[in-house]
Amino acid sequence: MHADYNYEFLMSKLPKNTKFFTFTRNPVSRYISAFNFFELQKHYDDKDFDHAINLHLSDNQRYLVSTDKCNHCSRTVNSVAHDLGFDFKGYVKSEDKKTFLDEFLRKLGKEIDLFLISEYYDLSLVLLARRYCWTFDDISYLKSLESSSRPTVRESTKKRLKEFQHVDSVIYDFYNKTFWDLVDKEEGILEEVQRFK
Repeated sequence: MHADYNYEFLMSKLPKNTKFFTFTRNPVSRYISAFNFFELQKHYDDKDFDHAINLHLSDNQRYLVSTDKCNHCSRTVNSVAHDLGFDFKGYVKSEDKKTFLDEFLRKLGKEIDLFLISEYYDLSLVLLARRYCWTFDDISYLKSLESSSRPTVRESTKKRLKEFQHVDSVIYDFYNKTFWDLVDKEEGILEEVQRFK
């Protein structure tokens, strides 16, 4: 099941001691993957993938500056923030966007027990298992939908994408640091990851 996160709604339906965890992913690689998966290049009638992304970015210059609308986004842009229930309309109207975003991060920190990082999937799962006293059987998985083709995207475009996805970038950078702070405290976890693989 996939649904946007709403802590108040979930807590009205679940036991009070429910713990929440989630995964986040580098917003640039996630955007490139989604742009490719949802075939958004077709909206720009351009054979060059990188150029189509730049056209998409140019088409949405006002996004999160004066509007929360994004043309042809299909949840590719700031999708982690969308999934976590971020108030984009409130953010656009806010006079102090940094404080607005900091308050959102503080709220998430109180509600979500553990943020895991997709780029370190196995390590994240072992950390999760340790946190909840689970076994390897509890975290075993099968890979699916892994694309073998990777479109070429220039470094300058990746930089633009990170800026364009400012909200997801802030969330990712914050929780990536938090994740590694937790990993550093876990004795022997890297060896355990090797056994899990």
